[in-house]
Amino acid sequence: MPTRPGKAPAGANGGNGATPKPALRRTGEHTAMKLATLHDGSRDGQLVVVSKDLTRYTVVPNVAPTLQTALDSWVHTGSRLREVAESMEHGSQPTERFHEHAACSPLPRAYQWIHADFSRDGTGEAAISQRASDFFHGPREAIRLADTSGGIDAQPGFAVIVDDVPKGADATTAGEAIRLVMLLGAISFQSEGPDVRNDRDRCVLASFSPVAVTPDVLNGAWDDSRVRLPLSVDIDGEPAGKIEGDEAMPLGFADLVAQAARYRRLAAGSIVSVGPANAQGSASSSEFHAGNRVRIEVRKAGDLSVFGAIEQDIEAE
Repeated sequence: MPTRPGKAPAGANGGNGATPKPALRRTGEHTAMKLATLHDGSRDGQLVVVSKDLTRYTVVPNVAPTLQTALDSWVHTGSRLREVAESMEHGSQPTERFHEHAACSPLPRAYQWIHADFSRDGTGEAAISQRASDFFHGPREAIRLADTSGGIDAQPGFAVIVDDVPKGADATTAGEAIRLVMLLGAISFQSEGPDVRNDRDRCVLASFSPVAVTPDVLNGAWDDSRVRLPLSVDIDGEPAGKIEGDEAMPLGFADLVAQAARYRRLAAGSIVSVGPANAQGSASSSEFHAGNRVRIEVRKAGDLSVFGAIEQDIEAE
């Protein structure tokens, strides 16, 4: 005799009245995943799922053609992308070789980019600013500067991509909206001249890591919505600075996203980033100039690169 949906037949759980077993989780429901966007000649690139070791990728046109499309309906696409990631790790998904130099920034352009800076006054409070987000450089794309007379600074850091965040969201709600984590590599420069007034006049060119990862990729290193891993900066192959995750963020991303959404909602695909509050060594303008190669990377135990590396040549036009 057919049974009603949701009701087990007698004896299915060891007899009438027995406590039902917990439902099995859906495949892919909790699978950590890494996503990238490959150059394909379009403005927004092609979304792909990347293996945990960053060696392979698979295309997902039937799920979402671009990362922004996936973020627009993450409640549906997120679980499907996780299923693809799990299938790929099990060897049941067709893959191709992943090359970091073929990747754009995960979002080649974004609705908005909000940056939090802890380094200005040493108080531990974040200075929030909105930066240009209509175009981001690729993580292996050369940065060409027309005028470097005012000095060049490398500004490494971390960033998150969020889902929709309502206006006035508290930190808990804001934290639940964080979908992906990535590296920030920002190059700022300032021309000397009568129109330059202060540090806010500096031009910032941004790149993000070859892959963006779900927070669960970081395991215990994602704690209180902070990335607790060291971020290394090399110039021309030599160590130039190391930012310890514990020291770089007096506030976690949940608090920063809530601060960004205090007076207006954030649309899915918005980026919130943070610069270092403290660094061991620095890539300052006094040692950083056109002709240098800058590399920004985070590695976990076992020397595994988490996000891939931002590696760029700084060139004078």
